[in-house]
Amino acid sequence: MGWVIKDHYEDEYDFEMDRMNLESMDITAFSCPKLRIIEVPVDEDDLEKMEQIYELLFPGLFEDMEEMMASEDKDPYKVRYYYKVRKSDSESL
Repeated sequence: MGWVIKDHYEDEYDFEMDRMNLESMDITAFSCPKLRIIEVPVDEDDLEKMEQIYELLFPGLFEDMEEMMASEDKDPYKVRYYYKVRKSDSESL
C-alpha cells in the first residue's frame, strides 16, 4: 500500500473539491485544508486507480510527460549528473 500526496500552497486550491471528486469515483481520500494537503491511499499494483488519481490531482501531468519524452531535448532544465569514478584502494571491493 502506498500514498499519493498532494500538498499545495496556493490560496485558491480547493482540497475538498478534489476529495469529493475522488470519493465520487469510490476512491478514499483524506484532506486537511489547514495544512493544505490531500492524501490518497492506493495499492501500488492498481495502475488504473493510480492513473485516475493522478489525472484528477495533477491534470495535464501525463500529457506534459509525453510531450517532454517526445521532444528532442530530453532535458529541458539542462540538468546533468556527473559522478567521479575512482579506483578503490582495496582489491576486495
